[in-house]
Amino acid sequence: MTELSPLTQKLIKDLNRSSRSFSTDKIERVVISRALQKFVKNKPLFSMESFLKEIHCSAGEDAKKNLQKITDKYFYIIENLPVNATGSRIKFIEWLLSVASCEIEYLLNQETENDFLFYVFNSIKKTIEVDEEIKEREILLYIAVQQAIFRFDRAKISYHVLKMKYEKWENYSLEDIKNITPQIYKERREIISLFQHPQLKRIYLLCKSKSLAYTVLHNILEKSKKDLLTDPEHIEKEVSIHYKNFLEKIKKESSKLITLFALFFLATKILLLFFIEIPFLEHTGKILFNDFTITLNALLPTILITLLALKLSSPEEKNRKKLNLEVLKILYKKDEKPSVFKLPKKEKRIYFFINLIYFFSFILLASFSVWALNFLFPLFSSLIFIIYLIIVAYLDVLIRERWKEVYIIEKKENYLNIFVDIFAFPLIMTKKWMMTQKEKDIKKITISFTFFKKIKKVFPSYLKQVKKSLREKKENIYKT
Repeated sequence: MTELSPLTQKLIKDLNRSSRSFSTDKIERVVISRALQKFVKNKPLFSMESFLKEIHCSAGEDAKKNLQKITDKYFYIIENLPVNATGSRIKFIEWLLSVASCEIEYLLNQETENDFLFYVFNSIKKTIEVDEEIKEREILLYIAVQQAIFRFDRAKISYHVLKMKYEKWENYSLEDIKNITPQIYKERREIISLFQHPQLKRIYLLCKSKSLAYTVLHNILEKSKKDLLTDPEHIEKEVSIHYKNFLEKIKKESSKLITLFALFFLATKILLLFFIEIPFLEHTGKILFNDFTITLNALLPTILITLLALKLSSPEEKNRKKLNLEVLKILYKKDEKPSVFKLPKKEKRIYFFINLIYFFSFILLASFSVWALNFLFPLFSSLIFIIYLIIVAYLDVLIRERWKEVYIIEKKENYLNIFVDIFAFPLIMTKKWMMTQKEKDIKKITISFTFFKKIKKVFPSYLKQVKKSLREKKENIYKT
C-alpha cells in the first residue's frame, strides 16, 4: 500500500457527490430572455421558481437563495456599468450573461469539476513553472490547463478566472459587488487579452502533453473505491483499461472520419467527372480521357484518403508504461522540483518568414503536382484533383493532432509529413484566420438567434398593441 499525496486526499472527499446535468446553453437562453424582460421591458426581476421551471429543474430553498444571489449580482453589474467605459457595452453584457450562465450551471449541477480543476492546476504547478519574466504566468497556466485538459470554452474560463482573481466571487455581498462593479468592465478586457497572449499557445502545448494522464486519472478517481487508490497494482490495471478504451475511441473516431470522407470523395468525384469535367472537355473539343484514366480519375482521391487508415497504429507498449508512471507520480508523489520552462519570445517576423516559406513551397509543390498529373489527366481535371489532395492532407493533419493525445513518449516525426503539411497549408491558415476573428463567431449568432426567438415572448402585449393600432389606422384609411 502507498500513501496518497495530501492533494489527492483532499480531492477524493468530494468526488463521490451526486451531480446532475443541465446544459449551459439552455440556462443561457433563459438568462438572456429574462435579462431582456428586465432591462428592455422594465419588468420586475423574475422569480426563481419560474426560472427553474423553464429549465426543467427542481432545487431546494438553499439553492434558490443562491440562485437569487447570482442573478442579483450580475444584473446589478449590468444596471450600474460605468458611464465612461470604453468599448461595446452590448458585447460586455453578452459576455457577462454567458459568465452568469456558467455560475448558475455549476450551482445547479453540483459540479465536482471545480474540485478536479483545482487539483489538476495545483498538481501541474509542481511540474511546470513558467518563466518569471512572463507576467500573469499563473493565470496563463490556469487558462492553459482549462483549454488543454478540460476543453472549456471562453465563457467558462472567464468565470474561473474571475473566481481566481476575486476569492469570494461566489459569495460576495451586494456591498462587495458595488465596490467591484467599476472594475469588471476592465476585467473583461484583460481576460480577453489573456486569450490572445503570445505565450499562451506554448503553455497550452506543455499542458496538452499531460492531458491523457489527468483524463485517465479522473476516470480512476471517480470509479475506484478510496481504499483501492492506495494499491499501485490496482491503479496499473485501471490505467491499462482506460488507456485501451481511449485508444479504441480514437481509432473508431478516425476510422469513421476516413470512411465518411472516402464515400464523400467517391460520390463527388464521379459527379464532377461525368457532369462537369467530361462535358467541359467535350465543349472545348479536347477529349483526353480513356477507360483507364476515367476509372483512375474517379477512384484516386478515395484511394489516397483510404491509405490514411494504414497509419492508424497503436503506440508501443512503453507508451502505456510511461502513462502508468505518470499517473502514479501524480497520485502519490508529495514533493517534486518543478521544471522551469523558459519560453522563447514570440517573434512575429520569424512566424511570418516561416509562413512565407510554406506558402512558396505549396505553390511549387502544387505546380509540380499539376504538371505531373497532366501526363495522365487534362489540366482542368488535374486542378480539381489538387483540391482533393489539399483536403486529404488537411485531414491527415487533423488525425495526427488527435493521435498526439495518445502519446506520452516522444513520437518520431515522419519526413513525409512535411510534404503533407505543405499541401494542408491553405486550409491550416484558413482555420487560423477564422479562429482569430474578434468575437465574430457562433456566440454572436447564438445570442442574436436567441433574441429573435424570444422577442415574441418578451413583448407579447406590445406586439398586440401594434397590431391593434395598425388595424385601426387601416380602418380609418378606408373610412376616409
